[in-house]
Amino acid sequence: MVASSERGGFRDRPLRLDADLRDEHRRWRQLQALARLEAALEKGEVGLSWEHDEALLDAPIENTAPPADRAQDLFYLSRRREGALGRSVLLQIAAHIDPDNLDVRLAEARQDPNPGRRAEELVALAGESLVRLGEERADEPGARHELELHVIGRAAMRIHVALALDLIERGQVHLASDVLLQVLELEGGREVDAHFVLAPLLVEADFAQKAEAVLAVAADDTGALAVWSRLLVRAYRGRATDDEWRRARGLNRYVERLLVSPTYLLAPMPGVYAPGSLDEAQVIAAASWRAWRSRPQLIEELHRRIDGGARQRKEQSLWRTLLEAQVLLPGHDPGLAGLLRRRREKSIRQLRRLLDPSLEHVSSHVRAGAACQLGRLQAHEAAPEIVRLLVLDVGETEAETELMVAALGQLHRAAAEPIVDALERMPPSDVKMQLARTLAQTYVKSVRIREALGRCFAEFPEVGAEILAIYGDPASIELLRAHLATLDPARDSMTGRAIVRALDDMGQRIEPQELERWDPLPPGEDGVFEGPKGRDADSMVQWACSLPGHL
Repeated sequence: MVASSERGGFRDRPLRLDADLRDEHRRWRQLQALARLEAALEKGEVGLSWEHDEALLDAPIENTAPPADRAQDLFYLSRRREGALGRSVLLQIAAHIDPDNLDVRLAEARQDPNPGRRAEELVALAGESLVRLGEERADEPGARHELELHVIGRAAMRIHVALALDLIERGQVHLASDVLLQVLELEGGREVDAHFVLAPLLVEADFAQKAEAVLAVAADDTGALAVWSRLLVRAYRGRATDDEWRRARGLNRYVERLLVSPTYLLAPMPGVYAPGSLDEAQVIAAASWRAWRSRPQLIEELHRRIDGGARQRKEQSLWRTLLEAQVLLPGHDPGLAGLLRRRREKSIRQLRRLLDPSLEHVSSHVRAGAACQLGRLQAHEAAPEIVRLLVLDVGETEAETELMVAALGQLHRAAAEPIVDALERMPPSDVKMQLARTLAQTYVKSVRIREALGRCFAEFPEVGAEILAIYGDPASIELLRAHLATLDPARDSMTGRAIVRALDDMGQRIEPQELERWDPLPPGEDGVFEGPKGRDADSMVQWACSLPGHL
């Protein structure tokens, strides 16, 4: 399966829509070459041969190809580019060449900031893709038929996956399950591990028998994602054994902590993960935590298993010993917080005492370690105290400061108001921008937060633009565009590029003239920035393909 295949020791998460499409692009190019060869043979051009040069895969096809083929090729090239700017240009040219291309329209729909309109567009695209797929299946067989079937089938799969993810996000589990069942019937549907997202949804909707049938399709998959999905169904049936729990924990020991405390989950999920990692646990838990909490017997089983492995710990002396030894600094095992869950309230009280800045005998790394554990224990009431330490700049090292900021990130929404209060009082500083980024990542929407982030943008426009893009409030778009209009490309090029990237990340269409004005290419020997040679489609495509990978 593509979604589970190892790439340099990493794997793609299920239903990932932004994965590298090199293999699919290669097959499409091969089918296209076969279609051209078949058409030539029908015309009697028997001397034509077919050669496939792998090196040509990174360059666009010739501009004499049919518009539909050129647009599809540009879509593949855009998805394989690392830089957001190059992707945006290639997609815009593809939309100009062939406005009916399903993949390009899906990319545009996903960028729509209006959730209601985005849902309508995805539903319409899903229906249209099935109609076009049915029409193509009825056509005469041949190389061109196989090419179109491949393109439409893959596009239909991606559209249905996007629709399912949108429905899941809006809590419409039954509809999402129906859509994912359709995904499994489409070309490439099983390659994106749809069954491992579908099975927990079916359990959540009380369709355990269907979940078992879906997982039977991947009975030979022994990865953590598959094993934890099967464990969920077995636990729902009341049949999960000690050996099955040990096997699941052996593959990934972080999952159950996230299932019990889903507020630890990151948004969005990691795109790739290493087997056994915390990132992998994020992927597994994101797909299944609602199912584990949907039935009393499931959550009781989960807590029973965790509590059964808990150990008695000493009180503040142990905390002090561990923190003084720097055992709980970044990069170390976060499991201790879960093991101490039974004594959570007392542990939180002891840790909060260590945050008191008036205690001169408490060193800075002890305070940082205490903040770290309070974050892991989801001690929401400690958020103002951690923010106060950051405002006082008690961290003696960069690592200690970053640790306290990360602790606030784990407290999510509870940290929002204390951070806003601090931002309104703090002078410009690196710590202030770290707090602003953490605030944006809480995704708590309010006018006060938007205005606070706007003031941070005014103080540090380059970093502030990125933070506004993370926050993703459409109301910030006008602020970004207004500031961009006041800048001089000769003097404010770095700020201008940062704002253009932020607008692109927020799904805004960047006109070619704007791209040319804020040309991200490094200057040539004469010190003059070189933009595209012209504004025609071919020049823009050539320019976009030549952009550095980070742009």
